[in-house]
This record gives sequence, C-alpha cells and structure tokens, in this order.
Amino acid sequence: MAEFPSDEWWVENGLGDYSHWRKLDDDTWVCLGKMLYTTAILVDVMETGYAFRYCFEDRAKAVEELSKMETIDSVPEGYIVRKPELLPTKLIYIGDHFYSESRSMMSPIYTEDGQRYDWGFVQRDLRNGHEVTIRRATAAEKKVYQVRLEELKEKFK
Repeated sequence: MAEFPSDEWWVENGLGDYSHWRKLDDDTWVCLGKMLYTTAILVDVMETGYAFRYCFEDRAKAVEELSKMETIDSVPEGYIVRKPELLPTKLIYIGDHFYSESRSMMSPIYTEDGQRYDWGFVQRDLRNGHEVTIRRATAAEKKVYQVRLEELKEKFK
C-alpha cells in the first residue's frame, strides 16, 4: 500500500479516529487510534483493520512510544494491555501448493479460526518467545481451503 488518506479523511468518512500515521522500516503501517477509554497504537494497519494494538491510558505516552517504533516487532513500553493478547498461536498447515496455485493470495498456514498466517509471523512469534504449534489440516479443513482456492482461480482467470 503506497499511502494512507489523511487523518481527517478517516474521521470524515466515519472510519475511525486515527492519527499519527507512520510507515515503519519494514513497511508496516502504524497509527494512533482513539478507543473508548484509551489511546492505542494500532499495528500492521490495512484497509480492513489491523493485526493488534497496544493500549495506553496516557495519549502523550502513546505518541512518544509510537515515535520510537522501528518494525512490527518493536514493543512499546508503558502500555496497559495488548489486544489480542499473546496467547499460544495454533496453526494448521494446509500445503505449500495453495500458495503457488493461488499466486500468493493464500498461505500454506492458517490459524485454527481461518485467518491467514505467514512464515514471517511464525518467525516473529518464536523470536519473541511466543509458543507456536502447527498441525496438519484435517481432510475436512483441506476441503474448505480447496474450495477457496478454486474460487480464487475462477475469479482471476
């Protein structure tokens, strides 16, 4: 993604109260988001949402910590909660051919609840001391992903 719209655009279009946009050294987008009771650093922001957030009671502290972030692996100091919390990552391996046959629109690994995951995320999680388990997909799970693959192939003929 090249650039995000201005802070005002997000508010004017009812898409959130985001500000202080930054592109980190690893091309990850971060910004501040106003939550109900806190200010959050939103990490890996995309048009469809963000990967996780660090919530702060003090907005000034959030601004300060956001300015220090260098990569997606940067962990700010002084946050009160990280959402989602760092729970053990449980992944399923569906097969390498899904990646190549989908022209990289699918990954060989997914979370158990169906969210795309990538090997880089696994490396990051392990580097940060996070527990990661990967199991082979069941026949039923593979069937679901095979249907998804066929739909992508049809869509992008």
